Amino acid sequence: MNSYCFACVLKDCQLPDGLAAHLRYDAERRSYYVQVQGMRPCVMTGETVLQKGGKRYLSPHMVESELVRLVFGATQAFQEHELREGFTYKGKRVFGPHISMAALLEAANDVEMRVA
Repeated sequence: MNSYCFACVLKDCQLPDGLAAHLRYDAERRSYYVQVQGMRPCVMTGETVLQKGGKRYLSPHMVESELVRLVFGATQAFQEHELREGFTYKGKRVFGPHISMAALLEAANDVEMRVA
């Protein structure tokens, strides 16, 4: 077992822009996870709501540096998700994280490259 506690490490992680990392327990999986969340405007409605990032499940064997890096990565993914939702080109969210796989597969063969 580790000589630190997950909650203590999270308490020492200071996230930017009003974000926070929360430690939760998933009873079905019998495992703890970390989830980054913060109040952000919805890109569809403009209403400020609680936005939650993806769940990052923890191993009981993790060392402190792994947990800190996991929180950093979860924060980075949360911010990239928000950036992808907010960035538009010609009024479209061309890098949007919610574009369907079917649409991405359809576009995958339509590539553009520089001519030598």
